[in-house]
Amino acid sequence: MTTHRQTDNAVPADTLPRISAGSPPPQLLAKVCASSGCPTIYKKDQETLIVQGYALRADQAGLDVPEGEFLVEIPIDLLAAAARSID
Repeated sequence: MTTHRQTDNAVPADTLPRISAGSPPPQLLAKVCASSGCPTIYKKDQETLIVQGYALRADQAGLDVPEGEFLVEIPIDLLAAAARSID
């Protein structure tokens, strides 16, 4: 299992998209550890996924990211496990 360390540049919670009340809860697809504080992928609906991972600033990745978008780093084995879980 790949391990990553969390960066110290957390995004303020009030800037993140919210799941509306009455929506079905996201379906857990895959995670790579037993705790709740690790990279995880959820299926929100038939067209989108929610990714929980380690915040990564654009300058750390050498990328130019548009306003309102964020980078999240996750282990490759997590993405492979999520792909196997998608209907």
